[in-house]
This record gives sequence, structure tokens and C-alpha cells, in this order.
Amino acid sequence: MMKKLTIGLILLIIAVLIGVSSCAQSNVSQNTDTDKTMTDEMLNSVMNYIKANHPDATPFIKEKMSWSESSSIKRIGYTAFTYMGNGWTVTIGHAVTAEVIYEIRAEYDSGKIVWTGTMKDNAITEEGYTTK
Repeated sequence: MMKKLTIGLILLIIAVLIGVSSCAQSNVSQNTDTDKTMTDEMLNSVMNYIKANHPDATPFIKEKMSWSESSSIKRIGYTAFTYMGNGWTVTIGHAVTAEVIYEIRAEYDSGKIVWTGTMKDNAITEEGYTTK
């Protein structure tokens, strides 16, 4: 009787773990799509912010920018992704905290223009802007 109960309990635990794993994998694929959409929105928001606040940068910002991920950094407590498009390199990173604040650096033509700022709750705060 005890042996059957133990086997039944083990099978139940395995079934629960498989179910949790399936849910996690499903959420990962959904989150990836959500992250891509969110990233595209962030990239567009930052470029629109730069265009609106720095007219000298406007000629270098196309209406429809095409982005490709060029690198990523994932370490304990911090994640960052770098995107390239139309002469711009934009890095978006954030610490793993309860309140996510994205740190953003946008650079055009190897430092010809450098913009830095943050994004929290879709609000952009500029920290710096330099041109050469």
C-alpha cells in the first residue's frame, strides 16, 4: 500500500512538473513576441524623442527605421541588448529590479551624435546629448 502511494505521488509530481514546464515554455514564446513589440516601440519612441528635441539629428532619423539586434549581454542582475539600423546603434539595458528603468544610449555614426537617457513607464528622460 505504501509503495503504491509513493509511486502515485512521484507520478503526480512528475505530471505537475511537466505541466509547469509546458506553461513556462509557452510563456517564453509569448514573452519573446511581447518583448520584440515592446523593443520596437521603445526604439521608435527614443528616435522620435531625439528627432523632436534635437533638430540637428532629424536628417539622420528616417521615418521608418529598420533595426537588427547586434548583441546582448545577460548577467546576474542586468540585461542589455544592442540594436543597429540606418547608421544608429542603440543599447537598451536594465537592472533586474521590481521597478524597471531602462537605460538607453543612442549613437549615430560612431559618436557623431550620442544621446543618453532612461525610460520608465513609457516616459523618456534625457540625461545627455552631444555632437561632434
